[in-house]
Amino acid sequence: MADDPFEEEFGISIEEMGFDPREIRSQESYDALTEAQKNMFSNIRYEGSLAPEERKKIADKRKKKKLEEKKKKEAAKATDERREAEERALLHPDKKNVFVPLWDGFDQVSFSTLVDVLRTGGFNICTGVIRPPSSSMTHIGSEDLKVTSKSGVSLVGDFLFELKGNANFLKFDAIIIPAGKNMDRHLASNKKFTSLIKFFNAKKKFVCGAEDAVAFIFLYQGVLKGRSCTGSETTENEIRNSIPAELGKSVTFKNSETIVLSDNVITSRSSADAVEFALAILSNIKGSSAMVDVARKLKYNTYCDKVKKATKEPELKPEDTKKPTEDNKPPETESKEPEDAIEE
Repeated sequence: MADDPFEEEFGISIEEMGFDPREIRSQESYDALTEAQKNMFSNIRYEGSLAPEERKKIADKRKKKKLEEKKKKEAAKATDERREAEERALLHPDKKNVFVPLWDGFDQVSFSTLVDVLRTGGFNICTGVIRPPSSSMTHIGSEDLKVTSKSGVSLVGDFLFELKGNANFLKFDAIIIPAGKNMDRHLASNKKFTSLIKFFNAKKKFVCGAEDAVAFIFLYQGVLKGRSCTGSETTENEIRNSIPAELGKSVTFKNSETIVLSDNVITSRSSADAVEFALAILSNIKGSSAMVDVARKLKYNTYCDKVKKATKEPELKPEDTKKPTEDNKPPETESKEPEDAIEE
């Protein structure tokens, strides 16, 4: 038995309606109702004229609908809580969290090197599986999270990219795209992913990409406008022949460099430069001392000087800060011409 006799009779409470139909006794009180309330008032008056058994059928139907809506809300709340729990399990509160997309065709060497270097440097790596736009995924299963590298090695990602809300990615410190093939079909055509790249760039968060990520994603999303980059032969061809001319002219392509840092964007030429790429990311997010420490642990010492040169301005020594005098002025050298932007 319901506490409210009115709810028991009509299957809806006065609180839910927002008014008490029993108090509508004048045209003025009726006119004060909203259109929805007027419709409800008419329904209640009609139902009140029916036989008790008919009113009970309508009330039971209304109660059943309310119960179904309540169950839907509870299920949605449980889903949100589950996803939040998954998010907490993925993200580490005391580490730098980076998002690495995985897709069918990723380069295993590039990915494995990134994971090896960055996890040694104290990073938390979260991998999200990205499917082609034609794929329809509504749940997470082990098969949904499985991807195959271009060399045929299978891996299982942490989560399905499409099932994560945009707000979930705000907590990541960087996006890192390893080398690989099929980026144009899997990543560049995914509007949610390309929007995330543009958002990270606008927020000055690190956006890092190797090989064709530069060509198919960074170029076309305007990430490299007015900046420098390196990349594969495909990147150079895209700059010269495919992207809008005005955008291409604003990009300085350094095909002789293995790694290029330009503001918050780090680009790598190929999977062969995976170690330098990973160390460059580590150096710029956590500092050169952290990079040197990791390089020593992994026996990558020979890369340190090259990475520092590629990603940082030279540090001044104490004696370099002295005011130049006739005795300590450095000898004049011929200035080198800066690299020009790629022409059409």
